[in-house]
Amino acid sequence: MATQKWDIIVVGGGSSGLMCAISAVKAGKRVLILEKMPQLGLKLRISGQGRANIGNTAELKRFLEHCGTDFRFLYPSFHTFFTQELIALLSELGVQTKEERGGRLFPQSEKAQDVFLALVRYLEASEHCTIMKNQRVQSVICEGERAVGVRTEKEEFYGTSIVLATGGLSYPRTGSTGDGLLICEDLSFDIETPVPALVGFKCRFPNSEWRFDESFVAKNANVMVIDANQKKIAEAFGEIEFTSFGVAGATILTLSRQIARRVAAKEPLRLVIDLKPSVEAKKLDVELIEAISKVSSKYNKITFKSVSSAVRSALPQPLVDLCLAYAEIDSRKSCAQITSEARKAILRSIKSLTLTIETTEGWERAVITRGGVSLSEVNPKTLESKKKKGLYLCGELLDLDADTGGYNLQIAFSTGWLAGQNA
Repeated sequence: MATQKWDIIVVGGGSSGLMCAISAVKAGKRVLILEKMPQLGLKLRISGQGRANIGNTAELKRFLEHCGTDFRFLYPSFHTFFTQELIALLSELGVQTKEERGGRLFPQSEKAQDVFLALVRYLEASEHCTIMKNQRVQSVICEGERAVGVRTEKEEFYGTSIVLATGGLSYPRTGSTGDGLLICEDLSFDIETPVPALVGFKCRFPNSEWRFDESFVAKNANVMVIDANQKKIAEAFGEIEFTSFGVAGATILTLSRQIARRVAAKEPLRLVIDLKPSVEAKKLDVELIEAISKVSSKYNKITFKSVSSAVRSALPQPLVDLCLAYAEIDSRKSCAQITSEARKAILRSIKSLTLTIETTEGWERAVITRGGVSLSEVNPKTLESKKKKGLYLCGELLDLDADTGGYNLQIAFSTGWLAGQNA
């Protein structure tokens, strides 16, 4: 059993845990980081597809519009440590940043590893910080209503303050397996049921045999989510990635966050996709008539050219194959064989391609966790638990989530910093 007492024990060495430790170390506190994995920051290192979309330059009001209905909880965290503070800290640590489309913030090197190394090297170089890996914390030790330490499988560690920065359930291979949620359940905290979010959907395609051989990205599409009563419950515009199992991509990830709980509850939901939202249905129908007529004219040598060739004038070939399968039309049929009913079926497949959502890709592919420790359990000004003095919570462990675009990492960094400052 350990006898040394630390100022702050940080449980979890991910994005929020590292930032929490840096905040505390800069205040001159003795910090112990306990990480269950053999390495720190595994999820940070793969964020943004390895490029680390570390934040977003949107001004505060617009930023908060991407943070759900409980965004007011984040005011103290963002007022203490926001985009400019993050940029300044990383610059101090030798990492320069750049802004890309949509205000997305990245390291200039486009390497998540550089962000991770900068944070870790700062802590490793500090005489105030000790890092211990392969230490899975099982519970918080309390004396009355105060947290005084943590218990691992083999040892106990004591500190003046305890910070839980264990993350959620997304990307479990990086160590996010819900340990913090179990610890908080033992402390009788209210927990919003966690569900996968910012994740692709597994869908039912036009027929059970049809699949994309390779993933294909459709740009500038409009996607609606409708329920069993044909009521629209969500909508987004942008890129969609069609895959062998269903759909993914930025637009789908955005929608998945909005309907995560409905999907988890197995509500009957469908995606209605307009592949040509910039062209009205009547105009597109005229264009299809012209394309079909052009290649089916009896005066043209290509009388028997396939309908696939005609539809190709409106869509890339992979989407042509999808739409014809959806319309139940053999792509080898000649244009001369296409009736008005068949043409209208093609039009519907382009303007309202409908896929049934079966489930999500699950925790293995989910970028974030929706749900976690209820915000009612935590003081937003300090991130201290309302039930246990000296216990602080930050990052994805809390019931906080946001859209894709750098918003979630900024939440992790900001709440981590505030927790470290107050702990």
